[in-house]
Amino acid sequence: VELLDDASFILEHLALATQDPECAKAVYQHAQWKDVWGLCSNLLQEHHLVRNQAFAIALNMLCLLNMHARVWDAMANVATSSEGIEFLVGHEDIACLAQESIRAWETSTTLSPLLSFLTTLMANTPAKQNRLFKTHLEVFRAFIPEHLASGGQLQKVRSVPISVSASFTRQLGFEPYMSYFVLHVMTSHDWIIPWLDVMSEGLLLLIRGRDHAAALGNFLFHSNIRDALTTDACLTSRLWSNCASVLSRIDPSDQANMVAHVVKQLLRKSDAQNTQHFLMESFRKHQHAIHIMVGFIRLIPGATLKAADIPILLKQWLVDPAVKHALLGGPSFSKLLQGIAKLFDGCLSASIDNPLGRAISDLICELCNSVDPADVLMGLHEAAAKFVSLLSNSANGKALLDIFAPALQWHPKLMHGMSLEYKREWVSKQILATGRLKQEQRLDIMVHRGRLLDGLCNKLQQPTLLRQGINVRFTGDGENGHGNGHRREFFMLAAKQLADPRFGLFKSNDGGRSIHINSMSAETQPDHLAHFELCGKLVGLALLHQETLPHLRFTAALRKLLLGSSPVSVEDLASVDPALYEGKVLYLKEARYQQDDAPVPIEDLDLTFEETPQPEVFPDVHWELLPGGAQIRVTEENKLHYLWLLCDHHVRGSVALQLEALRKGFQELVPKDVCARLGRVVNPSELGLLLCGMDKLDVSEWKAHGVKGEGLAAVTWDRFWAVVGTMSQTQRSELLEFVTGSPTLPAGGFAALPGYGAPGVVSPFTVAPPPRQHPSGGLGLPTAQTCFNKLYMPQYGGEEEMKTALLEAVAHRGSGFYESAVLQ
Repeated sequence: VELLDDASFILEHLALATQDPECAKAVYQHAQWKDVWGLCSNLLQEHHLVRNQAFAIALNMLCLLNMHARVWDAMANVATSSEGIEFLVGHEDIACLAQESIRAWETSTTLSPLLSFLTTLMANTPAKQNRLFKTHLEVFRAFIPEHLASGGQLQKVRSVPISVSASFTRQLGFEPYMSYFVLHVMTSHDWIIPWLDVMSEGLLLLIRGRDHAAALGNFLFHSNIRDALTTDACLTSRLWSNCASVLSRIDPSDQANMVAHVVKQLLRKSDAQNTQHFLMESFRKHQHAIHIMVGFIRLIPGATLKAADIPILLKQWLVDPAVKHALLGGPSFSKLLQGIAKLFDGCLSASIDNPLGRAISDLICELCNSVDPADVLMGLHEAAAKFVSLLSNSANGKALLDIFAPALQWHPKLMHGMSLEYKREWVSKQILATGRLKQEQRLDIMVHRGRLLDGLCNKLQQPTLLRQGINVRFTGDGENGHGNGHRREFFMLAAKQLADPRFGLFKSNDGGRSIHINSMSAETQPDHLAHFELCGKLVGLALLHQETLPHLRFTAALRKLLLGSSPVSVEDLASVDPALYEGKVLYLKEARYQQDDAPVPIEDLDLTFEETPQPEVFPDVHWELLPGGAQIRVTEENKLHYLWLLCDHHVRGSVALQLEALRKGFQELVPKDVCARLGRVVNPSELGLLLCGMDKLDVSEWKAHGVKGEGLAAVTWDRFWAVVGTMSQTQRSELLEFVTGSPTLPAGGFAALPGYGAPGVVSPFTVAPPPRQHPSGGLGLPTAQTCFNKLYMPQYGGEEEMKTALLEAVAHRGSGFYESAVLQ
């Protein structure tokens, strides 16, 4: 042919003729066909002008079964060179070759030549250029399980040498071929073990990376595959070693996560207990087991919301005593917690109500069974607060949070992140736990609406039963109802009567925003101490039943005294008697007597350690703030001591008997030890929200009724409302209390915030610049003037800086810890 000018014409004529199967058969039977085929095979491997015609003849001859092996061998030879690959993938008839190769699965008597060709082609061709690879990948998914299940076809597949079949499957990525081999071909250990060996070796090579590991994991899903491993301990050991090698030498990635999938399948529960025992024992004893565990720990920060395999396996290992010791030993425990902590700044920053969040929660719960929960919290470092907050807002996380609660009580910052909803449930459970009887038995009480308080003090005399809760039934006027709704109404009506100023137990000095114990209660209510005790019981019962008493808007100071969580501070008087605090305490504390037009020394004020509230009206009514106080003059040196004694007297001392009765009734429901825990978990502001409920504070309405103080920069005004918009409802309520003295709104909302002076005076919420420079010379924290609902806001550089400063000031309100947090 090389000697003839018309060689191309002759071969093209032969290619056209062999398109007809009958002609192709005749050509095959011709005496000179072997010579012609030998020529075509050689032309296919050379860059020759007639190469296309030789390719067409070879493609046509695939209609004859006897030619399959020769054609596929020839094609495999072409695919061994880059030039041959370029010719094949660029040929216009490559789609036809793909179809013929697919048809050959069903018609060929042997598959080895075809698989060898496809393996060679795929090994030397990038997948994105290889149309054959793409075609086979899709076809095999549907074709193999459906068409190769017959006995004859199975025998044909089994006749392929394992090395050829495994090599082809490895190149294909395993996945489309795997289910067929597991279900139909892998019927004996003779096949399974060699294949596992090939796939185990592939882990180290990470051929096609993620797909290879995924295929091996899916392969191991089948119990008969894992059963086969019990016959070859050496192969099992190599599998562990290869997994450890991959996990330790590559960065967290899809490949590493899929190797974790392989480990999970190896250790998953098996129908055969001896198999599961063998695999777990081989893992325990393997010298690289700890490397696999550490590798898993490294993968935790890269986990996704739907990929919970890693924490599930780590939890499984913690259950096993032998493995747990290695996992929690040395630096592994610290690294594990660091990895978990990163998740709370990453994909778990918003919620744990997802597969990964639940798996991480289960893992942490199991950790707490092995180590002190406090160590777990401390190991999470800065992420602990985020973790606590997520748990308290998750339906599935509250049970886990109960485990941490004893340790959390000693960490105020972590407690502050708990949701109010969780704290409400926790308080109720703490009270109920003190009154558990062998059989649940609530106290039934019957009351009349018109005479609600009559005899009520006597009806609530059994503390043990009270801690089980109460059932309320209204009587009279044909009423016979009972249930939770009636109990809720009873709480509301009883609290309303007890808080009524005309009843005489409480009074308000801030326009009705809050109430404090009336020091003159005995004058209007002879049996006042019994009623204070009753009021304390109602507060405890409301907390137990998770109900609210909206009329008992106790001052912040009274809430603090009820909890006993911290001592009285000078600032507490601001909520009890704003006029006295503004007119006398701040006048002395800020030395305003030296700032008047005619400044005078404090000695000229003629003050002693004796209090005479109204000398013009009641000149004989006076109290010594300390023994011999009438003879001790107030000086600059003892001024702060005088102010503290003065405030303590008005907040606590002048109502000591009433306060003691109130606390006695409260502690019949909430014993001292529980009250101590309660004081560590719930701050006074939160107690107010638990008792009175939380108004939904709308930022747009708040801003609409707010006032921009004179001199406040526009950027500070806008930045402040942007910060309030990012706050939770609890944080907004605490901010409202910081500025106005009450965490809730009056009946008229923001438009009716009570001000200083006579009842009915309204003072709008105002944001103003600080009246004077901070003593340190810096910006300092925001301060508030609660008498006038005014917030003094320094001009911070950004929203984050402002929010941090504002939350810090609010957190220390009235605590005495940071006195400049409350300016006036």
